[in-house]
Amino acid sequence: ADILIYKTEAVPVGQDQTQHLELTRTLAKKFNAKFGETFVEPKTLLSAEGAKIMSLQNPVKKMSKSDSANTVIGLFEEVNSIKGKITAAVTDTGKEIKYDVKRKPGISNLLTIYSLFSEQPVKTIEKKFSARGGSASSGKGASYAQFKMSLAKLLIEKLEPLRRKKKEIESRE
Repeated sequence: ADILIYKTEAVPVGQDQTQHLELTRTLAKKFNAKFGETFVEPKTLLSAEGAKIMSLQNPVKKMSKSDSANTVIGLFEEVNSIKGKITAAVTDTGKEIKYDVKRKPGISNLLTIYSLFSEQPVKTIEKKFSARGGSASSGKGASYAQFKMSLAKLLIEKLEPLRRKKKEIESRE
């Protein structure tokens, strides 16, 4: 209803929400056919990256609020909670911070989240962390723990304005 009432032309959604938008389009079409042009038929904006974020505890399953609280990070999540959830997020065997959904779904999921929040391509992030952590002669990159701490710091920084605004609004009540 909110999509239709505000005459939204395009809606950014995840893969799991496209069917809801198709239902909205169908309702708008039927209403317009019966009562005249009233509603805009919204288009789906599906991002190539991040259209489906996976669970922090089971990276082959979609992240969902209906799962355990440890599988998701909320927009208003407290700092210590973010640190704990990212630190405990499932990664994969091995140590290489490389995007490969089939062989390394855990680290790939975390790379996707990092990419979206940092607004950098995954390849750039892979390079950044392949050059960190070890000495130049060792050829070692950052560990999963170092990557996770960097991701937690990024999320805390990017979500802080939302936490602050929420507290401000709550203090007015």
